[in-house]
Amino acid sequence: MTKSLNATLPVLSDILGEPPDTLRTRQRALVAAGLLDSKPGKGPGKGVPATPKTLAQFLIGTCAGADGPFAKRVARANCGGTCRLTGAATFVDALAAILSDKALAERVRNIRIVTTGGLIDVNFDEASQTTFFGNPGKMDGLMFQVSIFPDTLRKIADLIKEISQ
Repeated sequence: MTKSLNATLPVLSDILGEPPDTLRTRQRALVAAGLLDSKPGKGPGKGVPATPKTLAQFLIGTCAGADGPFAKRVARANCGGTCRLTGAATFVDALAAILSDKALAERVRNIRIVTTGGLIDVNFDEASQTTFFGNPGKMDGLMFQVSIFPDTLRKIADLIKEISQ
């Protein structure tokens, strides 16, 4: 049986450098925004399962500050074809593939996300890159950029491998 996302929050807390309670609050906000699917109730088989896709969606939501509309735009961003690293069509599927395959995670140099603009660069190998474009939404005020470092991806890939066994 797949562990719940909630059960992995203490480990994710160490990886992301955020308190577990903050991550739990983000999880609830992302469920409410419709970015994470949750099975009602408590106990085994309930809540949000800790799959590569839900961990990718959670990481995107964390990068977007748990802002549902921005997180959805980032998750749905596409590259006009398929990702050169993963073969995925959308960013959330590319990130899920990276998190589920440590060999892919090892190739990533960084992931840069412009949360308010829906622009994502996946930099990998020596000088390769795939850029995903989302609906930028309202473009005024402040623009935020987030980078996901390679060690973060590798540690989450290790976590996924551990909970899948």
